[in-house]
Amino acid sequence: KIMLQWLLVAVCISASSASKLVQPAVYCSTDGVLEVELKVTVTLWTTSAFEFYTRSYDGSVPGPTLVVSPGDTLIITINNELEGPIAAGEVNTLHSPNTTNIHLHGLHIYSEGHQDNIFLAADPGKTLSLTYNIPEDHPSGTFWYHPHFHGSSALQIAGGMAGALIVLDRDDSSTPQDFKKISDVIFIFQEAIFSGMDDHGNLLSLSNQTNSRLPLELKNKGINGESQTKYITVNGQVTPAHSMKQYGVQRFRFINAAGHNFVFPTFPSTCDVRLIAMDGIYVKAPISTNRLSLTSGSRADVFITCSEPGSFTINSEYATLPEVTRYFTGVREHGVEGALFYLHVSSFTDETKPALTTIPTTLPSLPSYLEDLSQVPDELVKKFSLEFSTSPFHINGELFDPSKPSTTLELDQVYEWRVWRDDPMNHPYHQHINHFQLIQFYGDDKPLNITGHAVGFWRDTIPLGDQETVIRFRPHRYPGRMMFHCHNVVHADLGMMGYADVLGEFTEMPTSPVKTLDYPNCVEVTPEPEDEEETPGAGPEVPGPDGPSDNLYPPVQPVPLTNYEKFQRILPYLLAGVMVVLGCGVMAYFWYQHKSKKESSFQREAFDLIESDIEISD
Repeated sequence: KIMLQWLLVAVCISASSASKLVQPAVYCSTDGVLEVELKVTVTLWTTSAFEFYTRSYDGSVPGPTLVVSPGDTLIITINNELEGPIAAGEVNTLHSPNTTNIHLHGLHIYSEGHQDNIFLAADPGKTLSLTYNIPEDHPSGTFWYHPHFHGSSALQIAGGMAGALIVLDRDDSSTPQDFKKISDVIFIFQEAIFSGMDDHGNLLSLSNQTNSRLPLELKNKGINGESQTKYITVNGQVTPAHSMKQYGVQRFRFINAAGHNFVFPTFPSTCDVRLIAMDGIYVKAPISTNRLSLTSGSRADVFITCSEPGSFTINSEYATLPEVTRYFTGVREHGVEGALFYLHVSSFTDETKPALTTIPTTLPSLPSYLEDLSQVPDELVKKFSLEFSTSPFHINGELFDPSKPSTTLELDQVYEWRVWRDDPMNHPYHQHINHFQLIQFYGDDKPLNITGHAVGFWRDTIPLGDQETVIRFRPHRYPGRMMFHCHNVVHADLGMMGYADVLGEFTEMPTSPVKTLDYPNCVEVTPEPEDEEETPGAGPEVPGPDGPSDNLYPPVQPVPLTNYEKFQRILPYLLAGVMVVLGCGVMAYFWYQHKSKKESSFQREAFDLIESDIEISD
């Protein structure tokens, strides 16, 4: 009992000593424009459990959060400061580790020209400028951005290249006024995998297969002194801590930016958690749940309030449930178990009472083009099927061909697609530009906290179960290439990708900034002027026949640890030492008690023997 009490104390001390959850830098639009330069550079990703050199946006993992409003113009310049040879490699192979581009995951925008066009790229030493016109009727929600260059996206995402993208809620009658009183917290889940995953998903293997010459200099320090092969980070940190007030309401924006793994945040019973959006699209009304299911690429927004103060561990506890092993055959290998972050709930006084203590019951409405498609008569629906299969990684028996569409579509026509996999591997289905509505899926009779979604939800990324999933969508506004692929991103790099050629006439919607709710901690973005004009098409010097230099990247000096960070690193060892001493003390105590009882028993037997001898002699 004493040992159990001390163990609980140790857990509480460990949770309280966890580093504070850090929010990424926030870049917000002003006067209808957000112009930002994202520098792709080498940085040392340092956590309490590991560190290694990696590619990053603006030298941080994750990259900055981009915040825009419907009707804004978003201008992104990718400044690729990486070194090395330019892109070279066969399609559907892993190659070109330092060539990159960007995809705005989930946004309803144009995919041609210099907008969300994944066929454009920035070679090492080059820049790529993109201008996105976000329509005025764009949904408000949680989205994200990441590299999408075919052949190196898996490596770059595995190294931490990703960031959040928020489209703000409108400040009008369509948004409940209580939304103004709710603070936002972003949780970006990313992975650091150093072995396993069939030699496709781990960072070391991806580096070797893409011929990356970036020296990782990996230091796997582990958790509590025990190194692991797979870590899930939150905002670039390992098991950080987030604090909130008792009865206060916050909006948690969860983004699974991991390239392979499911994440299943599970909440304590003392917290009221209501799902309000999936993949950036609001549900009809808040749905009570105690667990989320996030496949690679998906997002979930929840309102949360907790009635009891205390420290809680938010674990990922989905992968071992029997329902999951039946529904997702490949989830055991691609599911995350263990602590994600700590949640500290503190009591409040009259002076610190939260501004809002009840969760809103109504949510903003959806744009008209996301109308319910489930009741559209079958005779008005065109149908198509997609089968995902490995060996090799293909869709409908074909590897990705950039010059050949998998099918053609027409603007404003309703389509029904049946999507399934014919192998036990994890194949999340992701579709660009147009969200789709779930009509039927294997397990649709199971609760939300088992499957992660429900019939009628609008999604852009879903896991595929053991039987076909039926979706419906209407291509809206944007003709051109609509990409779809497996979001186990290494599978997409190896050929599990395709596109539909959407036919129709493109009419650019006029944009003007929409009045939206404020977002905290915005940073004013001032693009740096270029020193000299670049020559289009000019690449860096290509290594000669003797091969590239062994040291393409200059050494980066690690940032010295603060005294607090040093204390955090030795704290687990101190706690372990205390536990050992306590354990030895308890064992010594029981040994002493046992020995005392034996000695007492021996003395009594001796006394009785002497007493009997005296009686005999008498």
